[in-house]
Amino acid sequence: MLLIVTVAAIVVVGLAAAFFATAVPRHKAANREKLAAQALYAAEAGVARARFDLFNGRTDGFSDELKGPDGQANTADDGRPYGSIPVAIRDDMTSVTYEVRIVDDNDGDSNLLTDSNNTVLIRSVGRAGQGVTVSKTIVSPVQIITSQGWKTNKAIIVNGDFQISGSPDIAGVMSNVHANGNLTIQGNPAIDLIASSAENIIITGSPNINGVNLNSETLRTEYATAHSNAAHESVPDVDVNLFYPQSDYRMISSGTYEGFVYNTATGVYSDARASEVRYWKYQGGGVWENPKNSSWAPATYFVEGTAKMTGSPGSATSPVVGSVIATGDVIIAGNLHMTKDHTSVVVACGGDLKITGSPDLQIQDQSAEGAFLVRGQVTITGNPALRGSVTVQNVAGAGTLFSDNDISGNASIVYDGLLAPVPELIIQNANVVVQSWSVQ
Repeated sequence: MLLIVTVAAIVVVGLAAAFFATAVPRHKAANREKLAAQALYAAEAGVARARFDLFNGRTDGFSDELKGPDGQANTADDGRPYGSIPVAIRDDMTSVTYEVRIVDDNDGDSNLLTDSNNTVLIRSVGRAGQGVTVSKTIVSPVQIITSQGWKTNKAIIVNGDFQISGSPDIAGVMSNVHANGNLTIQGNPAIDLIASSAENIIITGSPNINGVNLNSETLRTEYATAHSNAAHESVPDVDVNLFYPQSDYRMISSGTYEGFVYNTATGVYSDARASEVRYWKYQGGGVWENPKNSSWAPATYFVEGTAKMTGSPGSATSPVVGSVIATGDVIIAGNLHMTKDHTSVVVACGGDLKITGSPDLQIQDQSAEGAFLVRGQVTITGNPALRGSVTVQNVAGAGTLFSDNDISGNASIVYDGLLAPVPELIIQNANVVVQSWSVQ
């Protein structure tokens, strides 16, 4: 009997030893995977912050950034805009940091502290853990170019069919309207300059176009004949990701930080699932809403998913200052009074744009003129006022709201062609991620 008990005890001890022999390495491996993910997030935060700072701090290239904050060559801060930055995102991320360095690319000038081609590399190292430290390095090539961007001689340009109805007023020095598909004009709209179509124009009602009241069938037919089959106009690709590096706050709708707002200046993530962060609250399902009726602090917001602005902040004499870039749809309702924060963009969406109610985006200052960029379709109705141009790429299925493009009601658009050229921070290639492990 004693022999049996002894054998059983030996078996139990052996099994326990085997369990711990496998469990401990697995636990260590799991912990390293967790640290690796945290280190990667930290490195990405460093890249995002550097992109923001490079764009907003640009002068005539990147030579000043290569020399660092002291502006002197061959010193300890060369290419180092900040020291080691802690990333305290959640309670379990207390030992996470990133460190950024700006380095010259191979531009052929034989000087690593002089930028000759407006291009540099961001090297961001994220570190996580104590005792066992995991680091990940991201190398991201960036370039700044200046182009005419979204400047156009059209108040509205649609790469497809477009319908105008009701009594909208389209005015200004460049108040032209063009559709690359059929253009249908109904009701009593007023268009100061030319309405044209690369296909056919269908006119009913009594529109006033280019100073002429088309109140007879003869006049409507003559105008439609003269301005149908016009030249096809080029419509640029509305890629909202171009504006990602230029944003101040980013609303995240997927992954570990779904429902968090990322501050590009500080590298901090804040939870917006239960309460508003920077005036925005996450509704779930990739939808962010800004319901504020009080003033906003000036900022450019990049929303992953759908952006809804339903409040009524600002006034005609004291508008809020903001620009909204969204990968999905943008819905503007209420009585929002807003002027742009971005150099040239008021709203850009990778989906559809819906403007309704009585928002005032037409602050009476020509410097407030901005672009409304739509990858999908657009509907403008009610009594909104816009200052700037509306560009609609009309990509089928890009958004979830519409399949057609139209403007109706008593909408007002004023466009004088004063959009500023757009400096763009171009991410040249895919980021290169380098992983390393070290035990401290």
